[in-house]
Amino acid sequence: MTNDRLALIARQRLFDWQLARDQQSRTAAGLVAHRTHDLLGFVQIVRLVSDHLLKSADAMSQEFIGDMLLSADKAQVELRDMLELARPPVVVERGAPLGPVLAATRASLAPAIELALDMQAPDDACTRCTALELDYVLTAIALDAGTNSVAVVVRARTVDGQPWIELIRGTAFEPAGDRADLIGLEALAERRGGELSRSEGRGGGEELVVALPVVT
Repeated sequence: MTNDRLALIARQRLFDWQLARDQQSRTAAGLVAHRTHDLLGFVQIVRLVSDHLLKSADAMSQEFIGDMLLSADKAQVELRDMLELARPPVVVERGAPLGPVLAATRASLAPAIELALDMQAPDDACTRCTALELDYVLTAIALDAGTNSVAVVVRARTVDGQPWIELIRGTAFEPAGDRADLIGLEALAERRGGELSRSEGRGGGEELVVALPVVT
């Protein structure tokens, strides 16, 4: 294995590490959101019970219950603020244009991998992926093939009326090894609303497809 290829692998593993850390943060935020939602439910029960007790309580008890209601109201406000932080609204942002980024990635791969890139999609088409993420996607596709020469077709298609981009790589055989490059690739594709699929090629071997929705 050449030093150039090892450098590509090291770059990909660094991105994998960052991707894993980001996923851990998302998982933790999801757990906080779930627990916060449960606590909000408990606070609401306390408020309902307190309102009911307040109607028949004596003066001293009414003062105590009133303090409980004030505390419940404050807790409710703070918990809702926490829930907003843990569960921010999903914003679909327009990513980097495909053509320039994929061309730059192809050039960066050249010392280690000869990449034939067949662009059948508009150069200015954008997915949700940033330039760094697109570079990661194409590099992972190339490295997973396990050869020094790789061909990738980039095509546009429509699914249920929505535009998509597909990056397609065919190999004459199913690549060997643990396919480590596909783990992060699949996670990133799903995060950006897409998917990764593998199937048997028409003439044998394997066809790998990374599909990503287009942001217009």
